[in-house]
Amino acid sequence: MSDPAEMPPGFVPAEQPTSTSEAIPTEAERIAALEAEVAQLRDRWLRAEAETQNLRARTDKLVADARNYAIQKFAGDVVEAADNLRRGLDALPPPAGGEPELMAKLREGFEGVERSFLSLLERNGIVRREAKGQPFDPESTRR
Repeated sequence: MSDPAEMPPGFVPAEQPTSTSEAIPTEAERIAALEAEVAQLRDRWLRAEAETQNLRARTDKLVADARNYAIQKFAGDVVEAADNLRRGLDALPPPAGGEPELMAKLREGFEGVERSFLSLLERNGIVRREAKGQPFDPESTRR
């Protein structure tokens, strides 16, 4: 495209100013323009960094909330299993002097499992509270 006829309309080569009234920027003007561009790019960079930090924080919170929900659901299921174990123990006939040795060993084994299970729950912050006859405390369900 060295032939001027092949140039697109309105194209002016860089070496030739379009008019004599158009002045070449001075060094101070070029520095000011570059400083303004740097300030604009720095502002955009800082905003992008802030948005990235906000996104990270939101993502961390969502992950923590999901984990807590999963833990709470699992804990609820485990507590239900502990309650069912207690119901099973309560359904056994009371110990009698002449009961078969097998029944006594089963009862002792189930009671040992229950103690171990409740101990495991307590170590993980799940404590049994007697609710019967107590006024409802909505805050106790959030701990």
